[in-house]
Amino acid sequence: MITRQEFRTIAGNGIWKQNTSIAQILGLCPLLAVTTNAVNGIMLSLATIIVMALANVAVASLRNFIPHEIRIPVFILIVAALVTVIDTETSKVLGQINVGVEPEGMAVSPDGKWAVNTSETTNMLHWIDTATNQLVDNTLVDQRPRHVEFDKDGKRLWASAEIGGTVTVLDVDSRQVLKVLNFAIKGVHPDKVQPVGIKLSADGKYAFVALGPANHVAVIDAKTYEVLDYLLVGRRVWQLAFSPDQRRLLATNGVSGDVSVIDTQNLKVLKSVKVGRYPWGVVVTP
Repeated sequence: MITRQEFRTIAGNGIWKQNTSIAQILGLCPLLAVTTNAVNGIMLSLATIIVMALANVAVASLRNFIPHEIRIPVFILIVAALVTVIDTETSKVLGQINVGVEPEGMAVSPDGKWAVNTSETTNMLHWIDTATNQLVDNTLVDQRPRHVEFDKDGKRLWASAEIGGTVTVLDVDSRQVLKVLNFAIKGVHPDKVQPVGIKLSADGKYAFVALGPANHVAVIDAKTYEVLDYLLVGRRVWQLAFSPDQRRLLATNGVSGDVSVIDTQNLKVLKSVKVGRYPWGVVVTP
């Protein structure tokens, strides 16, 4: 029978000394994730537990074949290369799909045929057939792809590359690159141009791209791919969301702690509203 001292040692190691999130700074994304309600929090916790359990089983099964010196890098590669498919009605995990290292963004095509995932370290887009939950294709893009967005008819896919400083537009049917967009803002160093969030207007006229620490939102002609303007917002703009009628666009500014309101008809920033610390995403209810 385990003694009280042994129990304290085991508990202390698990909570603090050997906690990978604290001791080795691994798995910080789910550790620091924030949700808006308890249901989402529970589902995120369950998904995290399942992914970590599967990753540990994989690592344990291979431990005799992996040199001790590289076990931690191998652990990182395995735990950071899974996409989990969950049935939202039954809360059951339907499958695990191996993709690139550090999967980040996800978008589902309007017809539900495709799920596209970005992997930040592999610099790829991963095309998943939702009918079979199988990985069908991979597309190499620029460094650290963060966000993907389908247009309204599902014909084109827009993908931002944060470190690469570009946005790639792809034809969905052929999965081929149509255009790679670059951004140049007067007075802003190129290293600060880090595209993240993307929103496409339903009329197919505009694409809006949040440019991170460049503190601007780019306005792009979605048909010709010409950059029409750069709108100055708050510091380190992250994600974007339309109002229901798409006459307003909200932009979250993480460092300045505010949300900028953009008039999408006149392409003007109307005001910035102070919110909590480090706003990242925004959702507008119908």
